[in-house]
Amino acid sequence: MTHEESVAIPLSRRPEIEDYNEILDRIQKDDRTALPRLREILDSVPDIVAELGDLTKMARSALRSRLKGDGLLLPEVLERKENALAAEIGGPEPTVLERLLSDQIVLCWQHLRYLEMRYARLASYSFETGEFYERCIDKAQRRYLQAIKTLGQTRKLGLPALQVNIATDGGKQVNMAA
Repeated sequence: MTHEESVAIPLSRRPEIEDYNEILDRIQKDDRTALPRLREILDSVPDIVAELGDLTKMARSALRSRLKGDGLLLPEVLERKENALAAEIGGPEPTVLERLLSDQIVLCWQHLRYLEMRYARLASYSFETGEFYERCIDKAQRRYLQAIKTLGQTRKLGLPALQVNIATDGGKQVNMAA
């Protein structure tokens, strides 16, 4: 990670800490004497940890950067699409596990589509290149479908057991567990 990436915190969330940039410079140079002060800063401003520790965001950004070409439009649109998709998959009040799995699904979706686009854009290719892309796409699709299946299983396990009591004409009760 470059120095510019490591301080990419929105200005509204940057700490009002006098030595913030100096500490980051020292940390970038592997100055271990700056660690105690860095830890104080991280403890006092948890937004820094949330922003810089978001590996999902970094991974999605890295894949997006491979697609951007010359313009700014595609990365912006893709980021919004990814965020909307993750929110839709996660649902209105996702658990931590559901949120992690929805992020994984979006990342797998993004990677799969990236590979498919790369393959489709090849004007001509050898048999080996075609086989390579087919294997990559197959693996990416397996990961994508497995993430979807895992989220479904997680949600299924998280549902409370439901028992319905039905009285028959003769007054006998039938218990049915869903």
